[in-house]
Amino acid sequence: MSNTLREKALAKLSISALVIDFLVVVAVWKLIQDFIPFESLGLHKGEMELWSLGGIPLLLIVHLFIGEVIFCGMTIGRVSFGITVAHRDPTRSTVTWRIKRFFSILMRFGLASLNPSRLPAYHVFEDLHFSSDLVGSAPARAIPNSRSGVSRPPASAAKYAQQSHSQSLSLEVISGPHMGASISLQSGRSISQDGTFRIGRDRNWADLVLSNDQKVSARHCRLQCSQGKVSIADGAEPGAGSTNGTAIDGVMLSKGYTPFIHPNQIIRVGVSQIRIRAS
Repeated sequence: MSNTLREKALAKLSISALVIDFLVVVAVWKLIQDFIPFESLGLHKGEMELWSLGGIPLLLIVHLFIGEVIFCGMTIGRVSFGITVAHRDPTRSTVTWRIKRFFSILMRFGLASLNPSRLPAYHVFEDLHFSSDLVGSAPARAIPNSRSGVSRPPASAAKYAQQSHSQSLSLEVISGPHMGASISLQSGRSISQDGTFRIGRDRNWADLVLSNDQKVSARHCRLQCSQGKVSIADGAEPGAGSTNGTAIDGVMLSKGYTPFIHPNQIIRVGVSQIRIRAS
């Protein structure tokens, strides 16, 4: 299943999860209404009905706040569908960041947030990753739109997108536990932001996830798009190589060596071999 199809499936599951959360809140509200002394508070029948209607959205906000902020995105609805949400950058998943994100969602929530074909994203650089036991995983891809108030990416983002597009490269796993898997560089979550495409076992970090290859590091290697060319480097960042190394056409990459890659070359990570293809 392609990233686009997984995203559409996850978007539908996310909306269904929100419906479940809403129904749970309605059921809880109905239960606690019996314990609220409306009459002793001096409320008339009309005021009681108004309070009843207003209590549901208020309780829903509290419910979602607890799920998003305290339980890191795990609401009852999402747990019911096996959905987890994570940020690829651990430094962006602090309580302070989650609180800011929650109120940003609250301020911008609308029908556009219930798109059954796209995962919800409220900022172009959020880089959230959704996964489900039912359909797999996919990143939330925000489309900048000035009318919706979402920030437009800087000029460098468009430059990287154009450069990676000119390459039109894709990766196909030709051996190893994930043989047959393929993905284009353009599908990378951050390729349009910083020109980087990542390979590893960590689902919240990698664009090409090789979770079943135990010889692959969690953050194994990265491809960098710059000036219309694509280079490869071992490790998650400069100076931090992977445990078992990365090879191109049988030649191991030395520390700090970042050669350019071309179609039909073979990348070896762990026991997996990945062919570079021109899309």
